[in-house]
Amino acid sequence: MKGIIMQDTNDMGIVPIERTTKDIVDSSESLYVGSLGDTAEDKVKLFNAINSAIPLRDYVKSGGKAFTCVNIIAHDAEFEDMNNPGVMLKKPRVIFITDKGDSYASPSPSIFSATQRLLSIFGNPSQWGKGINMLPKFATSKRDLDYLTIEIV
Repeated sequence: MKGIIMQDTNDMGIVPIERTTKDIVDSSESLYVGSLGDTAEDKVKLFNAINSAIPLRDYVKSGGKAFTCVNIIAHDAEFEDMNNPGVMLKKPRVIFITDKGDSYASPSPSIFSATQRLLSIFGNPSQWGKGINMLPKFATSKRDLDYLTIEIV
């Protein structure tokens, strides 16, 4: 399996892994990349996908359709707690990269859980062939709260 996870003591629990390093440019940030790629161009695309990803929530709200996911990136990120302004939370941010080169990101715990299940069932993105068609959408919990999820289509 081809994949890379770089982790610190805050293991994000995403498998499978091929290589591990505890030193990411002198940072404690964790990073998972489903398929790193072989060329400098591949790595530039991954870097840009991380830095310019569209929020998945915004994509869904704007009527976003199903897309073909060809790679997944997950990394630790800090976000302000919506219920406690000024309080920062560290949690995983998942980025889906499409076959068209678009990228959609979410810090949603439900998206992170769905991604863990996706990788457990379908394996690493390098095993997917042409990718996996998925539809991001909102669902409603038993407590009548909306949350993000993905459906394989």
